[in-house]
Amino acid sequence: MTHILLTGFTPFPGVDLNPTALLVEDFAAQPPAGLRLSSEVLPTAFAPAGVRIRQLIGQHQPEAVLMLGVAASRDSINLERTGYNWDEAAKPDIHGVSRAGQPIRIGGPEQYQSTLPFKAMYAALAAAGIAVTYSDDPGRYVCNHVLYHAADMLAESATPYGFIHVPALKTGPDSPGMEYPQMREAIHLCLQVLQEDRIHASVHS
Repeated sequence: MTHILLTGFTPFPGVDLNPTALLVEDFAAQPPAGLRLSSEVLPTAFAPAGVRIRQLIGQHQPEAVLMLGVAASRDSINLERTGYNWDEAAKPDIHGVSRAGQPIRIGGPEQYQSTLPFKAMYAALAAAGIAVTYSDDPGRYVCNHVLYHAADMLAESATPYGFIHVPALKTGPDSPGMEYPQMREAIHLCLQVLQEDRIHASVHS
């Protein structure tokens, strides 16, 4: 079975319901066939989340790492290609901590590129009629913070890692965002693509 680490986030200022927490709990309860999931809902807090993602990778030694976050202003699934060595956010995290422009790791690379099979994920989502786009702007909030920490830990390894932003959860016919069943289908498809990628890699290694 393919072993994947899947993470999401708690609610945070401005987002009372974080759909990534629902997604992680949903898939943890019913993993897709052939997948072994290690999963956790991370606190939306800079330092604790950064420490925790490193602990989870070290503890579970997964074959791939897929991190999820919500970007309430976006209207599609965003495949985040780049993580940046920079924290800067107008809003504080859940512990009231603000970051006003500082490196995540002093002396670390300015950026890392995701190593997930995003091209295949994009194709699968588009074929299913799900709105999807590539993004090079994961923000500089806790999502980017966690992406950078995971990348910094895995940059020299063969373990693929990356981050996906989902829109806000649609709460009514006139509200922005994406309905949960479609959001769930999107992440399910991404997990399937990742599973196929890891099987293919193991066969050809």
